[in-house]
Amino acid sequence: MRTDLREDEFSEIYRAFTGLFPDKPWLKRVSNLQHQINETPTVQSLLWKQNVLAYGLEAFDRHGKSPEPEVWEATKQAMVFAAQIVQVCGDSAPENARKLCRRVLHAINKPDGARGLRFELSVATHLSREGCGITWMEEDNGVETFDMLATIPGVGAVEVECKSLSVDKGESLTEEVFYALTHRLLPLIEPKLPELKRHFYGISITFTDKVSESAAELAQLAAELADAVSAGERELVGVCTINLRLCNLQSMQHEPSVDELITFANEQLGIDPGYRVIKSLGDQGYLVIDVQSLVPSKFDAALGKVAKDAVRKQMTGKRPGCLVIRVERHSGPTLEAFAEEEINSLARRATKLLGNPDNAHLAAVVFVSAPSLERTSESSESEQSRTYVFDSPSEEHQSLGLSRIFGVAN
Repeated sequence: MRTDLREDEFSEIYRAFTGLFPDKPWLKRVSNLQHQINETPTVQSLLWKQNVLAYGLEAFDRHGKSPEPEVWEATKQAMVFAAQIVQVCGDSAPENARKLCRRVLHAINKPDGARGLRFELSVATHLSREGCGITWMEEDNGVETFDMLATIPGVGAVEVECKSLSVDKGESLTEEVFYALTHRLLPLIEPKLPELKRHFYGISITFTDKVSESAAELAQLAAELADAVSAGERELVGVCTINLRLCNLQSMQHEPSVDELITFANEQLGIDPGYRVIKSLGDQGYLVIDVQSLVPSKFDAALGKVAKDAVRKQMTGKRPGCLVIRVERHSGPTLEAFAEEEINSLARRATKLLGNPDNAHLAAVVFVSAPSLERTSESSESEQSRTYVFDSPSEEHQSLGLSRIFGVAN
C-alpha cells in the first residue's frame, strides 16, 4: 500500500478514484455543505475540518492544484486517501473491494466515518508495509465486527480493531456546541457593541458548568450572555465568568492579517485551552469570542468505555486481538511527553485491559498520535504518527511480534 505520494501523480490517482466512484459523491457533499454554511456562516471552519476529504477532492476536480495553501493542503490529504483506496481495491478480491467502497461512500458523507476510515487505512498501510496481509471485514455482518484481519507471515492472523478519539472526546464543551452557541450569540451581541471605528472587542467566557446541547437551552444561554455583556457584567451566577476587553487599533497602519489578529487576541485574552471565533465588523473593527470550560474532563472514562467495548464486543476472542487507538488531542511530541510520565492514564488503561482475564485474547494495545504530513523528498510527502505500544505479558502473544511491527513495547 502507498506510504508516500508525489504531486505529479495526482491526476492519475484522481482518474482511478473516479473510476471507482463515477458519480463523484464529494461534489454533492460540498454543495450540501455550502447550503449549511449559507444558513450558519460560523460553522464554515468546523465543516472544513470535518469534511476535508470532500473539499480536497472537489477542489482538485475544479481546478487541479490550488494556489491557496489551505485548499492545497486539503487536496493533498484527499489524494493520500484516494491513493490508498485505489491501491487496496486493486489488490483485493471484488467482494472485499466492494466492502471498502461502501465504507468510502459513508466516510464522504459522515465526518466520524471519515475520521475512522482514514485511521484504519493508515494502520492497514503500516501493517502492509511490514509484510502483513490485510482482509477488510464487513462491519454490519453481526459476527466479526472488528475492522481488519492482519495475517502475519509465518505467525498467524490477528484481529485488529481501530478507534480514533476526537480532540474533544469526553469534554464538557465540544467544538460543535461552541459553534452552535456562537452562531446564536454573535447576532445578539453585535448590536449591543459601542459603535467605534478601528477597535478590538474581546469577550472571554469561562463556563463552570456543562453547556447543554439543547437548541432551546443554547438560545436561552446566548440571550443571557448577550444581556450580561451589554450590561458589563462579569459573570452569570453558577454558569460562567465573563472577561471583557476593548482595545483601540488606531495605531495600526494597516489592516491586520489573520496571524496578527490571533497574536493580538492571545495577548488580550490569553491562550487557555478552548475555542475562538474572530469576526470582522468593518472599519477594521473585530469581535473575538473565546470560550473555555473548567468542568473536569471525562476523557479517561470515555477512553475506557471505547476500549472495553472494542475488546469485548468487536473482537471474537477466537484469535489474538490488537487494539489500536488514535488520540487526536496529542501530536507526536505531546504523546511522547505524556507517555514518559511515570503514571499516566494511557499506561493505566492499557495495563488494566491487558491484565483482565476476560481479555486473554488481547495481544497488544497501541496508542497513536494525531497524523501530520511530512515531506520525504522535494516532490513527495508521507503521513507520519508516533506510537506507544503496550504488549501482553503472555509468551504466546509476544511471539506474534506486534512490538516489532508497531514499535518498541512499553
